[in-house]
Amino acid sequence: MNVHSYDVIIVGGGGSGIASALFLNQAFPNIKIAILCKTYPMGSHTTSAKGGINAALGNINQDSTAWHTYDTLTSGKGLCDSIPTTKMCTEAPSIIDYLSRIGVNFDTTPEGKIDQRVYGGQTTHYGNGELSNRACFVKDHTGHAIMQSLCKHVLNQKNITVFNYTQALDFLYGKPNILLAYNIVNSAIDVLQAKYIIFATGGFSQIYKTNSSSHLYTGCGHRILFQNGICLKDIELVQFHPTGLWGNGMLISEACRSQGAFLRNTKGERFMEKYHHLKELAPRDVVARAIYQELLYGNVYLDLTHIPLDTIRKKLISSYTVAKHFAKIDISKSLLPIHPTAHYNMGGIAVDENYKIKDGIYAIGELACASVHGANRLGCNSLLELFTSAKIATNDIASNFQDNKYNSKHNTKKISEAIKSITNKNSGIKFEEILAYRRQIQEIMDVNASIVKNHKNMKMALNKIDNIYRELENLNNFSGIAFDVDFINLYETQSLALMAKCVLTASIFREHSIGSHYREDFPQESAKPQHTEIDNNFHVKYIDVT
Repeated sequence: MNVHSYDVIIVGGGGSGIASALFLNQAFPNIKIAILCKTYPMGSHTTSAKGGINAALGNINQDSTAWHTYDTLTSGKGLCDSIPTTKMCTEAPSIIDYLSRIGVNFDTTPEGKIDQRVYGGQTTHYGNGELSNRACFVKDHTGHAIMQSLCKHVLNQKNITVFNYTQALDFLYGKPNILLAYNIVNSAIDVLQAKYIIFATGGFSQIYKTNSSSHLYTGCGHRILFQNGICLKDIELVQFHPTGLWGNGMLISEACRSQGAFLRNTKGERFMEKYHHLKELAPRDVVARAIYQELLYGNVYLDLTHIPLDTIRKKLISSYTVAKHFAKIDISKSLLPIHPTAHYNMGGIAVDENYKIKDGIYAIGELACASVHGANRLGCNSLLELFTSAKIATNDIASNFQDNKYNSKHNTKKISEAIKSITNKNSGIKFEEILAYRRQIQEIMDVNASIVKNHKNMKMALNKIDNIYRELENLNNFSGIAFDVDFINLYETQSLALMAKCVLTASIFREHSIGSHYREDFPQESAKPQHTEIDNNFHVKYIDVT
């Protein structure tokens, strides 16, 4: 048995995973680091982040980290834990400085300062002042620009090995920690051991048919940790971005509304003033539900026709291109039909304020739930948490790295049994059948558990999803051939079924409305917001906000 040894294994090659490797390499230039990437780093979901990354720099108007923290807590509807939320907002300026130093060319003002734009829910003077220009950006393809700089740096480090096209499948906790992964290119089951494993596998919004996420977002990291006894926290809190492209959910950035785009109903009326005083720049849960209500009477459109074409091409080129190629609409001339789209998971793997799960194991980025987003993420805090979580977790590792001792003798029998469970083919399920299951999951979730929920629909959906979960749970179609697409698709679809079951179970349990979780049968908010926690027996309980 060939076991590859590293000091740190990072599962996930997106923004938080690559940043973790660079932060660790900065502190310990000689340690061996492995990054496992489902595709390759520039193919990660981080590249699709558009609008910007928050930091209270005060380059356009007066701002402070205290106001940023206030807005984050307010947007989170009482479900943000104060210590990690304050850490994230306080670290934000240093993250922008770091990204600038490694070559991210943020848009700048005529004076040469980093430019900053307004996003929904961002204010000054604790909500009593004007809107805050807080989001640093690169046009409307900020994530892509950041990943280019990160990849340039990580690929130059001789002590960092990137395993492209490698799907993590399981891990064995111990001394050392063992990770099992399928190498798509050569069909091998790779066995890696390390002192530390950082999981950075992203979200799972592919459980919905209408979503803005990469096809990589299937919850496989959640599944691996959940099935190894790690609890999920606030897993029912799924954010729907207000402006997805009608018909497929592709993201039309909030940067459009930041630049002055209007929302219009089927009569051509601007309607947001009926729902919130901040109109189009209200918090995302408010805007998404407002659009949902207006869609009951016809179409809803995003209107940029009053914005100069030169501004659109300079500031909103990604949205302009997406609309032109996928909707055949020139947004400078015509209204764009839109629909809310599943976009972000506020809930995830339960971690502490340092993003630690247990000794030697961490979860960061969208995978983790440190409760910095609460029940409704503030726009542009997602890219921010990718990097603050990476920095906080790697600082925690660095603080005791020299003192960490482990037994390098791995349990060969246990590893062999785990590999056998992966390679023991017991079904011949084909791609078409797997795809049919995936579509069923997505359609069930779209209809019964999206922006507006109720017990009757969710209970019916849970019964259907549970049947799918049980039908798929023990199937294995491993072939041992390279590029085994059927094996990967089955593994991902099993993960989607599991995550859909967890979301529905926790959604039914939370019998009140809060942020993105809106129950039409329980529209009132709780007087004392609490987190939900679900274990791998699907038992749900409340835990206090800290």
